[in-house]
Amino acid sequence: MMFRKTLYIFLLIMLSYTSLISMTIVVTINPYYLILKDMVKDRARILLLIEPGKNPHLYSPTIEDVKNLMKGDLIVANGLNLETFISPELSKLKKKGLNVLYLSDFIPRGELMGEKDRPNPHIWMDPVFLYRYIVPAILKELKRIDPKNSDFYERNAIDLIERLKKFDRFCREKMEKMKCKSILTAHPSLVYFARRYGIKVTSLFSGHGKQVTVKETMNVIRSIRKGEICAIFSEKGINSKAMEVIASETGLEIGTLDPLGCEANGILELFEKNLKELIRFGG
Repeated sequence: MMFRKTLYIFLLIMLSYTSLISMTIVVTINPYYLILKDMVKDRARILLLIEPGKNPHLYSPTIEDVKNLMKGDLIVANGLNLETFISPELSKLKKKGLNVLYLSDFIPRGELMGEKDRPNPHIWMDPVFLYRYIVPAILKELKRIDPKNSDFYERNAIDLIERLKKFDRFCREKMEKMKCKSILTAHPSLVYFARRYGIKVTSLFSGHGKQVTVKETMNVIRSIRKGEICAIFSEKGINSKAMEVIASETGLEIGTLDPLGCEANGILELFEKNLKELIRFGG
């Protein structure tokens, strides 16, 4: 009798929880998972396609990934050729009428960096982009698809925007005091952040799958010895052997950046951890 009563209560709780879930959202990369988690909380099921630590530039979708994409009431992607091998599937789904939201579409073209026909895709690394363009774009789509929870999503979005603005102010103060204003990174994932906060960034790898030449490595070493670069950073998920050679030749210690937030529980924590690492090695 006691078992049946317990089972009945458990089923009621599960039914109540399930009834709160209004939709399924599929996100391609972890930073957008962290943002959506703050915005929808228990009102939607969020599926992360590319797990933290896996390279979105090189990731090839599995059959299970395609099935998960088909489950989405909303698919949130970065665009700008970040999800190179998933793009064909996303294009097919969009033609079939599924809701695919490319967040890079909401960044003004004049504010993008990189080559004109191939802009740098790491737009989530600029907190101002997030609170000015990306969070509002997500909010608008959530309200369109799930109007009954509009007020809930709006409250959470406003809260997130305020916290991002607070971090932006805090980050400006900290970066102004940082002694090192010219850094080397393994991969050009920090360019938007660096531009926003007054840092010059040189990237060791310009693209994925490309090896750094001996000449390029020696040029970087010479720049460091001349004092043109004063801190170096590898990146989670990126081969760091070339960076280790540079560190050995110059005596600089290697910091580690985490633009995908592999160890972050929220988007603010992603920024805070990277800022802490920059200050730790850049003074």
